[in-house]
Amino acid sequence: MIKYFMVLAHSPDIKIDSDIIKKQAYFKEIRDHNEIIDLFELILSNANSDSANAISICNLLAQTVVLKTNELVNTKIEKQARAWDTYKRIHLHLRKNYFRIRTIEELANELNIDPAYLSRVFKRFHNESPYKFLIRLKMGHAASLLLSSRRLVKDIAFELGFENPFHFSRTFKSVYGVSPENFI
Repeated sequence: MIKYFMVLAHSPDIKIDSDIIKKQAYFKEIRDHNEIIDLFELILSNANSDSANAISICNLLAQTVVLKTNELVNTKIEKQARAWDTYKRIHLHLRKNYFRIRTIEELANELNIDPAYLSRVFKRFHNESPYKFLIRLKMGHAASLLLSSRRLVKDIAFELGFENPFHFSRTFKSVYGVSPENFI
């Protein structure tokens, strides 16, 4: 691993926005850093040249490194903000419509999101798959219905979108550890 360091203390030509320094935690997460490495290599090659313009070239390249790094950091922050907005939209839609949504593909179609992207974004911010979250919501609702009403298990299963009451019972048991009949 090669590390590059740049001391800008004696270069009044380079103005560094303090926001760039505050975002230094994001520098480690910049994945597309090849351009920055190329700029550093240009600085090193020009610093060792005997050209009359070497100092000016190095100063301009150093400024370019700072600007390019800022651009990459801001792009990462914007992407993270968009992903967070997408997650919030998915989460809210699931909470409002869990009783009728049956599959993640159905959820993705309703939100006009690719199912694979939906799963990735949800797992990134929620630490569980959207399907597990959907099942937990459904089973939580089923548990409250079982406790508060005298309805049949098969009626609750159908209300929550389970066509097979046995599948509903297995799913319920996987969440609560007991069958719906024994939950009451």
